[in-house]
Amino acid sequence: MLAYNELKPKTVFIYNDQPHMVVTSDIAKRTKQKPVNQAKIRNLITGAISAVGFRQSDKFEPAELNRTELEFAYQKGDEFWFINPSDPSDRQALDSDTVGEVINYLRPKDVVTAVSFDDQIISLEVPIKMNFKVKSAPPNIRGNTSGGGNKVVVLETGYNVTTPLFIESGDTIEINTETGEYVTRVEKG
Repeated sequence: MLAYNELKPKTVFIYNDQPHMVVTSDIAKRTKQKPVNQAKIRNLITGAISAVGFRQSDKFEPAELNRTELEFAYQKGDEFWFINPSDPSDRQALDSDTVGEVINYLRPKDVVTAVSFDDQIISLEVPIKMNFKVKSAPPNIRGNTSGGGNKVVVLETGYNVTTPLFIESGDTIEINTETGEYVTRVEKG
């Protein structure tokens, strides 16, 4: 069991019969009152964030999340099909709500981590930094900026990313998948 003061950021626990992750927490003690852990928590199934105050008497059960690897096969409409890499006959479809923002970084044959709770996949995780080829980029225009400059390019997955002006079609760039931002050019095209 977890006490109220053990609920720190990234802690996963059961709250209202569903898994939640602590986003932020701050234990505050007001004059002549018992301490309260003011926390923002994210429901791992719905994605909803809520602010909650936990008291000293509150106890929580840690959530048991299982992680398995899946290989992305293809998309058909609103369904995303995945294969178990160790058993190709084991296939399963996930909807776009479950896939979430990971949809921007999926290419066929990419391996992702499926997070499941009670044998139900609740989310997918990709590496924090991934390399992508730039499918199309507008031409460089000089003289319009006093220092640096940015343009929007399209990645091989169809995702739009803001990059510096020197990025061209065919370049391979590194993207931070947590923020969706350009990190660096890996290879010139």
